Amino acid sequence: MIRRSARLVLSLLGTIAVTFALAQQPTTESTAGRVRTPAPVKNYTVSFFSDEGYPWVRVLGETADLRDPTAVVLGDTIITVYTGLEDRGTEATLTAPVAVLAPEPRLVTGPDAVRWEQRDLTVEGEDWSYEYLGPQEHRLHLKRNAHVIFETPMVDLIK
Repeated sequence: MIRRSARLVLSLLGTIAVTFALAQQPTTESTAGRVRTPAPVKNYTVSFFSDEGYPWVRVLGETADLRDPTAVVLGDTIITVYTGLEDRGTEATLTAPVAVLAPEPRLVTGPDAVRWEQRDLTVEGEDWSYEYLGPQEHRLHLKRNAHVIFETPMVDLIK
């Protein structure tokens, strides 16, 4: 009985000491509010909104490796780009099996396949990078196997 009580007290003291030590660690702007975990996170979602509160971008990942907050590795990624306006309309969707999200400077890269879809355009390729520069400003760079499909009638294209 005494051993059990002693173990409980030691365990409690150890927990208090670790908590106190963590509380004493200085926090800086760069580490405050950052989430880190050694295990992958499942069903990762992060959304960005306009100043008016309308959605701009939503990032989904079946899995996310958050060990490095400057380069979040996402599995089975879906990025939805919205208009950022009151209509909350969807502008485009990017899908990729693997993506690396760098929050600053709003850059997403991937070594494998990617698919970008919007109303009248579909782009596929490999070894890619995507920059979100603001509403209606996007850059998708494809280094290999680029395929572009225009779904717009090309009436009077050649005259």
